[in-house]
Amino acid sequence: MSQNTKKLKKIFICTLCGKTFSKQCNLSRHIRNIHKSSEGGRKCTLICPLCSETFWKYTELDAHLKNAHSIKITEEQMIFDSKEHFQNWKQKLETDTQSGFRMSRSLSSKDFRLTDYLCHRSGKAVYSKIINRQRATKGKGPNGINCNCPARIITKQMADGSITVHFFGTHVGHTQDVGRLRLSHAERATIAAKLCQGIPPQQILKDIGDEFNPSKRISYTTLRDIHNIKHSFNVSSDIIFDKDDAESVDVLINQLNPLIEDSDENPILAYKPYGVEDLEIGTNNFFLIFMNQAQRELLNIYGNDILMIDSTHGTNPYKIQLTTLMVVDRRFEGFPVAFLWSITQTKKMFEHFFTAIKKIVPDIKPRYFMSVDTNTFYNAFVSVYGHIPSKLLCDWHTKKKLFENLTKISSAEKKEETKASLKSIINEVDVVTFETTLPTFTENLIKDPETEKYGTYFSKYANRPEQWALCFKKEFHRNTNLALENWHQELKHNASVGGKCQQRLDCSIQNVLECLRQKCLKLLIYVSHNEVPHKLYALRKRHELACLVLNQTDLQRESASTFLVTSKNKDTDPLLEFFKVTVVAQPEQCKCEFLCTECRKCLHMLSCTCHDYSVHYNMCKHIHLVCLKYFPMHDDIQPIRTFTDQNILDDQNYEHNTISNHLHSRKTITSSSELETLKRAAIENFHDLVSEISSVEAVSYLLTYLNTVRSEIHALQNNSVDNMVPEKSNNDNKNAEHQKRYLCKLKKNKRKRCPVPENNDCISNLLT
Repeated sequence: MSQNTKKLKKIFICTLCGKTFSKQCNLSRHIRNIHKSSEGGRKCTLICPLCSETFWKYTELDAHLKNAHSIKITEEQMIFDSKEHFQNWKQKLETDTQSGFRMSRSLSSKDFRLTDYLCHRSGKAVYSKIINRQRATKGKGPNGINCNCPARIITKQMADGSITVHFFGTHVGHTQDVGRLRLSHAERATIAAKLCQGIPPQQILKDIGDEFNPSKRISYTTLRDIHNIKHSFNVSSDIIFDKDDAESVDVLINQLNPLIEDSDENPILAYKPYGVEDLEIGTNNFFLIFMNQAQRELLNIYGNDILMIDSTHGTNPYKIQLTTLMVVDRRFEGFPVAFLWSITQTKKMFEHFFTAIKKIVPDIKPRYFMSVDTNTFYNAFVSVYGHIPSKLLCDWHTKKKLFENLTKISSAEKKEETKASLKSIINEVDVVTFETTLPTFTENLIKDPETEKYGTYFSKYANRPEQWALCFKKEFHRNTNLALENWHQELKHNASVGGKCQQRLDCSIQNVLECLRQKCLKLLIYVSHNEVPHKLYALRKRHELACLVLNQTDLQRESASTFLVTSKNKDTDPLLEFFKVTVVAQPEQCKCEFLCTECRKCLHMLSCTCHDYSVHYNMCKHIHLVCLKYFPMHDDIQPIRTFTDQNILDDQNYEHNTISNHLHSRKTITSSSELETLKRAAIENFHDLVSEISSVEAVSYLLTYLNTVRSEIHALQNNSVDNMVPEKSNNDNKNAEHQKRYLCKLKKNKRKRCPVPENNDCISNLLT
C-alpha cells in the first residue's frame, strides 16, 4: 500500500434510512427532524431540585419551576464598564446573599466572549474515598445537591471591555449557608500579603476574630485555610529551601557551615545525610550534631556540676529522634548545650556524639550524670571522657515507670494500697526512715502472690536507691525533675511555629534553633536587666508567708546550730509536723545571689528536712521563721549583699558577652551601603545562574518563579494585594520525580469525623 494513501474518514450511517453523514451531530439532527424520533435527542442533564424532572436548557427549568411549582425566577440585566467593576459587584452579591457562583463554561469569538457562572451548590455530590491520598469528605458533606439550582450569571464581554450581565437570582433546593462558601480572591490575597510580611497565622486569626461577623465567610477562617492560601499563593518560607525535605536540610546545613570561617567554631560538629554510605554510622541512618559557640562556653562553665541527657520523638514526621544534652545554670534552670538528630539510639551513636563534643570541650568532669533508666548514655560518656560521675535517674521517668507497671497487680484494692505506699517511699526525705522502710516494702511485695510480679520488677530499683531516691539527692541541691521535660514541651509546642508538631525535618531543625535563640535571649535579658530569677521570687514569697505565721508557729532551739519547727507541711494539711532546721554554712563561706535581704541569709546557709527544701531546694518558710526569730536584723550577723558582688558581676558579664556575641552573629542590614553590596551580589549570582541554563524548560521555570517572587516583594514593600495571583496547582503526579525519603513516616491514628450541625446561630450570637 502506498504511503500517500489517505486515511479513511469515519462515516455515520442512519439505521432508519441508510443515509450517511460525516459527523455524529449531523446524524442526530437528521433523526430528530426527518424521522421525528427521540433516539437522536440531546441528553437532558439538568435536574429539577424539587421533583427530579430532567431538562436540556435552563430556560426549560425556569419555565417548569414557574408552571409546576409556582416559583418565579427573578431576572436582572445590567451593564458594566470593565471586568473589575463586574468582579466587585459579584463579590458584593455573594457576600450579601451568602452564596457563591463558579465559572461553568466560557466561549469566545472575534467580537465577544460568553461566560456562565452557576450556583456553587449545583451539580453532583461527590463523596471522596480515603484512598490513594484523596481528600476526605467534609463534616457537613459535599456542596453538591445532586440537582441544579436555577441561580446563575451569564456575561457577555465585548471587544471594548464592557460586560453585559444577565443575572438570575432565585436559589432553589438548598439553604444559604456561609460555612459552605469559599474565601474571595481579595480576602485570600490579603491574608497572603500578611503572610509575606511575616505576620504569624495566630495573629491573623486573632485580627479576624476581633471583627467577627456571622454573615461573612472570612470570620470562619481556620489555620487550614491559611495553610492552603500559603500553598496556593506560593508564599515562600525562610526555613523551607526546597519542596524536597532532604534537599532542604542539605541547603540548611550548607548555610550554617560558612557562618564562621574558622572550622573550630563551626556549629555543625558532624553531619551524615540519610542514604549516604558510612561504615560506622550506617547507610540507613541520619546523623547531625549541632553546638554553637555560646553552648560551648556554657558547657565549660556549668559542665562540671551536672549533665542531663534524654531523647524525644514527635519533633518530626520521621523516625529521627532528637537527643539534648543540658546543664543547670546559675538560675537553677536547664540550658541545652548540644543537640543530636539520629534514627538509631545505640551506644555507638552516642560515642560519636560525645567524641565530637570532646574535641572542642575536652576538660569537663561532672559530679552527676542524669538520664533515663538505661546505660546507653552513661556508658558512652564514660567510654569517651574516661571520667566516672555519679549516675542519677530522672525523677519524672522513674515515677512514670513505677506507676505504669502497677498494672501487674490484678487486685484493685492491692493496687491502690501499693500505690499509696510507693508514693510515701518516693517522697521520703529522711535517709534512716527510707533505709528502714524500703526493704520491708520490697519483701512484702514479693511474699504476696497478688503483688509478686510487681515486687520482682520493683526489686530492680530497690537495689540501687541512690540513683532515684529523693533522700539521697539532698546533698545534690538541684531540682532537675522537669528540666528536660519542659524543654521537650517547649520544642513541640513552640508558639512561633503555630503551636503544632512539625511536618518537615528542616522546619523541625529550625524550630530547635529558634527555641535555642529564645533561651539565649532570655538568659541575656536576665543578666543585662537584672531580672528576678524564679528561685529568688520563690524565696521572697516564702518570706512573706513566714511573716504571716511567725506568731502562730512553735519554734525551739535545740543547740547553737539546730532548731525544731512545729508547722504544717502543706497549708491544706491539718496535721502538724516537726521539721529540723540546721545551720550548715557561715556567712563568709557562701557568696551567692539568692539572698533574703530581710533575713540576711542566703539559700546555702541553712537546711531543712521539709519537702520544699529537700526536693525543690527552696529556702522554705521554716528557715525564714528561724531567721526572723533567732537571727534578727539588728544582730548584724551578715552585711547586706546585693547583686553588685564583684565575682558575681564578673561571671554575669562573661555570660553576657558570650551570648550576645552569638546573637549578634545573626547580622541584619542596617545601612544603605550594605544593601547595595547585597544587591550587587544578588545580581552576580543571578547572572551566573542564567549563564548555566541550557534548556527552554529551565528558562520557563525561572520566569515563572520570578513572577511569584516579584508579587511577594511588591506586597512586602507596598502592602498591596492586587498583583498577588495564586499559583496554579498541577495535580498530575504521574511524571513527578521521586523525592528523597529518610524512612517510613510514623503511623497516625485515624479519627472519624463527627457530623457538624447545620444551625450555628446560637454560637454566632455569642461571638458577635
